[in-house]
Amino acid sequence: MKKLAVIFALSALVAALSCSQKVDYSAELDSIAESYVKLVLRVGLYDADYVDFYIGPEEWKPADTAAEKEAYPLARLTAEADSLMNQLLAVGRDRFEGLQADRFEFLLIQVRAVKAKTELLSGRKMSFDEESMALYDAVAPPFDETHHDSLLAELDGLLPGSGDIPARLEQFRSRFTVPKEKLDTVFSTALAEARQRTAQYIELPPGETLDVEFVENKPFGAANWYKGSGHSLLQLNTSVPCLIDWVMHMACHEAYPGHHTNSTLLDIHLVQDSGWIEYSVSPTFSPRPTVAEGIAQYADHVMFSTEERVAFDKQVLFPVAGLDTAGADLYYEIVEITGSLSADADIARRYVDGLISGPEAERMFIEKSLYSPEMAKNIVPMLDVYGSYIINYSVGEQVVSDYMDKMTASPGGPEQRWAVFRELLSRPQTLSGLKAKAIPNIRIARR
Repeated sequence: MKKLAVIFALSALVAALSCSQKVDYSAELDSIAESYVKLVLRVGLYDADYVDFYIGPEEWKPADTAAEKEAYPLARLTAEADSLMNQLLAVGRDRFEGLQADRFEFLLIQVRAVKAKTELLSGRKMSFDEESMALYDAVAPPFDETHHDSLLAELDGLLPGSGDIPARLEQFRSRFTVPKEKLDTVFSTALAEARQRTAQYIELPPGETLDVEFVENKPFGAANWYKGSGHSLLQLNTSVPCLIDWVMHMACHEAYPGHHTNSTLLDIHLVQDSGWIEYSVSPTFSPRPTVAEGIAQYADHVMFSTEERVAFDKQVLFPVAGLDTAGADLYYEIVEITGSLSADADIARRYVDGLISGPEAERMFIEKSLYSPEMAKNIVPMLDVYGSYIINYSVGEQVVSDYMDKMTASPGGPEQRWAVFRELLSRPQTLSGLKAKAIPNIRIARR
C-alpha cells in the first residue's frame, strides 16, 4: 500500500509539472508573438505595402525615420526572424493541443514568411513558385491547357455573334454592366442583404461599422481596410466597369461574411478575448492572407446556392441597376464557365519570371483569362507590386471549398454550413491545417 501511495504521489507530481510546463510554454508563445508583431512593423519600414493593417499598441509602431532603419537594418531583421523560428522549434508543437497547437503552427509559418520577405528585400532572387511557397506556404498547380481550351470552346458555342471570343464576350457583358451613376445604390442594396443574412447566423459586435468609399484609378477592383474594433473602410474602384454578378460577390468578399467579418471576429475572439497579439497585425505578404482570401472568395457560396444567387440578382439587383433581365440566364451560364478558367497564375508566373513582357501579359489576360481591357491594364501593375500574391485567391478558395464540402458532407442545411464557416472566420487557421482536414485536390479557378 505504501508503495502504491508513492506511485500515486509521483504521478500527481508529474501531472502537476506537466501542467505548469504548458502554462510556461503558452507564456513563451505570448513573448514570441510580441516579438513577431514588432518585427513585422519594422519590416514595414522597408515596404509600404507590407503591413495591411495594425491594431495593436500604438507605442510599438516604429518611427519611419532613417535612424530607425539604421538601428534595424534588414540583416538584423533577418536574424531576428531566424531567432524567433529557432525559439518556436525549441518549444515544439507537441507541447500544445487544440487551439494552442493551431496558434503555434500559425506563428511558425508567419515568422518563416517574415524571414523570406526580409531576404527578398535584401536582394535575394526567387522564382514565382519559390516566392509563393516562401511567402504564402502554397504553390499554384500547373496550368491545365486542355481543360482551359475545352472551356473556351464551350464559350465559343454559347456567345452570340462570330469572331474572337474576347470581343464577343465584351459586347455581351456590356448589357450587364452597372451604370456608374447607379453603382452606389446597387452596391448598398447588395451590402444590406449580405449583412442581414450574415447577422442571422453570426453575432456581430455592438458598434460594428463599415464605411464605403468610391475611388478611381486604383490597382484593385475593391479593397477592405480593417481599422480595428469592428470597423472597416471598403473602397470600390469605379474606374473599372462593374458587372452585375460582381456586385454581390464584392459585398460578400470584402464585407459580409468576408474580410470585414473575418477581421472583426479574429479581433474580438483572438486579440481582445484571448490576448493573442499576433492577430493585431496582418502582413500582406504572408500565409495569413492565403486563408483570408480563400474565405472571402467562398463567402457568397455560404450565403446562396447558385440558383438562389441568380434569382436574387434578377429579382432585386437588376431592377435597381435598371438592367433588362433578357439574356440573364445565358449570362450567368457564361459567368460559371469564365469563373472556371485557370490561366491567371500561369500568366502571372510567366510575367514575374521574365518570360513575357507587360504588354504580352496584358494581352494574355484578355485572351486566356477573358479580362476586360480595363482590368487587364490594372493587373500587370499589381503584379509588379504584389508578385505571386495572385495565387491566394484561387488556391485559397479551393482549399476552403474542399474543407467546407468535407465538413458539411451530410445533409445539414444552412445552419450547419454557417456553423462551419463561422468557425473558419473566428479561429486560428492555416492552409496546411485546412488541407490536412479536407485532403483537397487544388486547382486554379477565378470568379
